[in-house]
Amino acid sequence: MTIYEPNIDEWIYLIKGNHIEHCREQELALENNIIPVLERPDVYVDAERIRKGLSLQKYFDFNLLAWERYQFAIMFGLFLRVPGAPYDDIYFHVTRDIMGRGSGKNGFIDFCALYMISPLHGVKGYNVDLIANGEDQAGTSIKDLYNLIKYPVKDAYSKSLNANFKAMVESITGKKMKAEFRLNHPVFPFHIILPVPEIEIAGKVQSELLCDAHFDAQVNGGGGVIQKIGLDTYFLRLRVGRGE
Repeated sequence: MTIYEPNIDEWIYLIKGNHIEHCREQELALENNIIPVLERPDVYVDAERIRKGLSLQKYFDFNLLAWERYQFAIMFGLFLRVPGAPYDDIYFHVTRDIMGRGSGKNGFIDFCALYMISPLHGVKGYNVDLIANGEDQAGTSIKDLYNLIKYPVKDAYSKSLNANFKAMVESITGKKMKAEFRLNHPVFPFHIILPVPEIEIAGKVQSELLCDAHFDAQVNGGGGVIQKIGLDTYFLRLRVGRGE
């Protein structure tokens, strides 16, 4: 098996070797999307960025699951070479997950949000908006990170957390990056999207599964959007970029 990066390699091994229960779409995503992208000469994996980013796990009272580590690596560690540009660009700007209850979505949202406003992400002014069907549902991750900072899993982490983050009831601020993780109340109409197996954006074919409905979201300037649709099935949408 080709070696790309430990967290990516682990997921490919688990799925292609049928070592964990999974849906057919996971195999299709690897075969038709992820592996072909990894094989492109103008794409590379920043393993050190991934390793440093995942080091934030020490601040949580849980470890990320294999799918979460893999997706983090794909989202934040996969880069497209852009000749002549001041920096290379992340390859995937949008990820969509459809998942049931108890799959670890809130923990993954918490982790990604903390990373995106941290110095490890390294993009100043990179605000992250959290959108959900209801304020109580949306506020879960804000509360999680508030408690993580105010009541760290180890007393020794308190100094570092408070030096880098400011925790408030409705937002978490990355002090050094001047970035904010906040609630964003949706003002756009609710509408239906039919499943689309494959789309092409900017010459990049991306296999996607869309849930039955979702909110459109807009971001001013650089930043990220996290959306949660909460019924029996959850739809997690993460949009990431390099900021401005």
